[in-house]
Amino acid sequence: MKKAAVVIDEWKLSIFTKILDNAGFKYEQFKGPTLDCITLKVQTETIAKLQPFVAKANAKAAKSKAH
Repeated sequence: MKKAAVVIDEWKLSIFTKILDNAGFKYEQFKGPTLDCITLKVQTETIAKLQPFVAKANAKAAKSKAH
């Protein structure tokens, strides 16, 4: 199983974790690389399988009023 790092702004965390959880991905959460950022180390068979979920989470975050 491969691992991919997804770096997001801290306020997007709940959006990303909900989408990754619903899709069945396993991940670990780390601080950084900068303040107010979170790195998610996601287990995936291929980047292509993860990419649509990252795109979906980004789109949802862009529409969110949380930022």
